Amino acid sequence: MERDWLQPSWLVEALYTGDHARLVPYFRQWVAHANLTSEHLARLLKMADPSFFRQSLQQLATPFKFHRGPKPKLPVSGYSRLLEKADLLRPAVTSLLTQLQQTTHGVPKILEYLRKDHPKACEFLLDRVNRLQLALNDPKVLRRAQKRISARARVLADAMAGTDSGLTFTTSMERVGEARRLTSKKSI
Repeated sequence: MERDWLQPSWLVEALYTGDHARLVPYFRQWVAHANLTSEHLARLLKMADPSFFRQSLQQLATPFKFHRGPKPKLPVSGYSRLLEKADLLRPAVTSLLTQLQQTTHGVPKILEYLRKDHPKACEFLLDRVNRLQLALNDPKVLRRAQKRISARARVLADAMAGTDSGLTFTTSMERVGEARRLTSKKSI
């Protein structure tokens, strides 16, 4: 605003002196010409608030609070919980896979039947039965273990362990595998 050649001199003088009689019509015309909404105007007025400037300057002085790459969905400290969940689910999934080969009943009915032997695991799986059906039919999960029921049960339990953390099946299996490796290193 100090450079006269960018702004009309009367506008600069009116801004410095606070001449409302000259400024109000000018800014009304400017707002009408720019087609600003009330939301845009509220933002402009907030920018003139000194506390907003102080807050902005303080935030500029702080170091950046981000890191490169996507935000991890689960910190490394949470991997052990996934391992515990997978170990809890594995016996129930083994029984489920065995029953699926022997009967024609659906997954929910079999889980209801197995609930007396594995109450917590079956409760978890029944609450997420649609996701379990997806895991049972997922080609990536099926490719991991095809021959033995115990191996397939381990893969399915690992895939289902990350359900509450929002992990995909393959990511959940990887995180549970990392947790197993970390616990085996600690025990050595």
